[in-house]
Amino acid sequence: MDQSRLILKDAADELPSPNGVALAIMQLWNSDTPSITQIARLVETDPALSGRLLRLANAASRAGRPVVSIREAVARLGRETVKQVAVAFSLVDPEQERQCEAFDYAGFASHSLLVAMLARQLASQSNTAPPEDLFACALLARVGCLALATVYPQEYTQILTGSSPSLAAEERHRFGFDHNDLSYELMRDYGVPEPLARPAVHHESLDRVGDVADGRRFRIAALLHIAYRLANQGFQTRDAELDDETLDRVTALAHDALDMDDQRLRARFADAINEWLNWSQVFSLPESHPVGPDSAPETPAADRQDDPHGDGRKRALVLQTPSDPPLTEPLEAAGFGTCHRDDQEQMLRTAVEHQPDLLVIDQAAITGSAERLLRLIRSTEWGRAVYIVLIGDHLDEPAQAPFYAAGIDMYLEKEMAAESLADRLAPAHRLAELKSLWLSDRRDLRRTANQLVISRRKFETLSMTDTLTGLPNRRAGMAELERAWAQWSRGGPAVGIIALDLDHFKRINDQHGHAAGDRLLAEVASVWSGVTRQGETLCRSGGEEFLVITTGIDLPSMKRIAVRLQQATREIAVPWRDSVIGISVSMGLAHSSEATDQEALLNRADKALYAAKEGGRNRICFRDNDTYLAV
Repeated sequence: MDQSRLILKDAADELPSPNGVALAIMQLWNSDTPSITQIARLVETDPALSGRLLRLANAASRAGRPVVSIREAVARLGRETVKQVAVAFSLVDPEQERQCEAFDYAGFASHSLLVAMLARQLASQSNTAPPEDLFACALLARVGCLALATVYPQEYTQILTGSSPSLAAEERHRFGFDHNDLSYELMRDYGVPEPLARPAVHHESLDRVGDVADGRRFRIAALLHIAYRLANQGFQTRDAELDDETLDRVTALAHDALDMDDQRLRARFADAINEWLNWSQVFSLPESHPVGPDSAPETPAADRQDDPHGDGRKRALVLQTPSDPPLTEPLEAAGFGTCHRDDQEQMLRTAVEHQPDLLVIDQAAITGSAERLLRLIRSTEWGRAVYIVLIGDHLDEPAQAPFYAAGIDMYLEKEMAAESLADRLAPAHRLAELKSLWLSDRRDLRRTANQLVISRRKFETLSMTDTLTGLPNRRAGMAELERAWAQWSRGGPAVGIIALDLDHFKRINDQHGHAAGDRLLAEVASVWSGVTRQGETLCRSGGEEFLVITTGIDLPSMKRIAVRLQQATREIAVPWRDSVIGISVSMGLAHSSEATDQEALLNRADKALYAAKEGGRNRICFRDNDTYLAV
């Protein structure tokens, strides 16, 4: 889905982190010797930060096996690099975060973490893929939702508060692609290899998992699907007991794909829930409702804790010892809504949640190094623009210099603070106004750019879509074939073509009229779309002719796909006036193992289709040496 790459530049570095994770990052920064395990454990709670570090680690490696495990990425980059990246991007653009009112950011992070923990538990009990790799894939599998909420906040609010039963379908209608497409593109951008990225974005819907011949991809997709379904229950109930209804939905798949019985499934579910509950407490990840194809937030995100003042005034946060008189009066006189804290950790938590315009810090209330705290604040995206006033006790100019170097904007003597503070805050007001104007301009520019992207994508989608059936048209099919063949020629997954032709379709037009023929074509497209699966691209190549382009499977598996399509076609019955219209289909198969280029592959499929029609129609043919055989 190349077009979704158009918003990667906006999405990749703009995705916000949950407040609890951002605070933990800031606290970790103050630790002199955090271990790799501590850092990795923190990173793993945040899909946005995890993807960012995976991309950085893969860009740095430049060769060898791609890094998928988050812990391996942390180990490769080193503690200092990871800490700097984590703090620098914590809570990127909080004003934008508040715009998508219907998206629960913290709930999304918490749900993603539970899916990842379940995937790791299931992988540890099955020979599927390394558990840490699948943890990362599951954590990122729905990062496209976060990206759409971040880049298109108003449009996504409309989608989430709408009445459409399918989130992905509404996304495709609005943007031309859905969150699964964007998740895949982001994962590939982060460096996740195709065999892991592709199954991850098909995990939501069981009928998209299918019975693909590539056993490993099927097992990965099935494992992630099971983890997603289990997480939906655990996220809403926070109970380590698996209910019978959910168990019934996944037991057969777990048995077939993972060789796991219901007792082991229950045990892995309980272990993951308990681990998740512990982490949720540590990182303040709340109970909420996931955003998914079969669920929606019950309440808009507007019920999150908002600005404690909420009156449009600039916000001031004050850190003072309890024994000192509060500075409320001079700050109020200067036009600031004021919030006081007497504990450094509480101050940091409030700063992370509410992003004040002014920080007034009493040096006596600081725990540890004041310079370290100041540098920590200035290292964040938000902290670069806040105005900082430090209140001290008789510091001469040489003693003040390190604090200015660490990031303060003004120093005041404690005994003068109450009297002179209000008169000295004009620069803080100017900075806050400039920041507000800059954010407004940036939002307007981004909104305009994003609307242009949406318009361009819709235009290109229309040019690549058959208007009658809603399927990709021949142009789109040839583009997909070219992409798949290019991958095959570089040693990638195999490519196949199933050419389909509806039998005696002209008779239907002649007997019932073209309106009846159009109705039948639309019904055929709908039925076939419902039975195509992962690695199968269905398009209408013209008239009553269709193509299915397969990737990653062999010829015997293509035969099974063709039989599935043939059986589905036999069940089609379109009521039309006083009659019922049915149809049969002829098919020709060709596989890349028997073709020198994509044109030869197409010709081989066309000739096999011709043989099927010449042999009596309603049959499936393929070439074996110089002979065309029927399935």
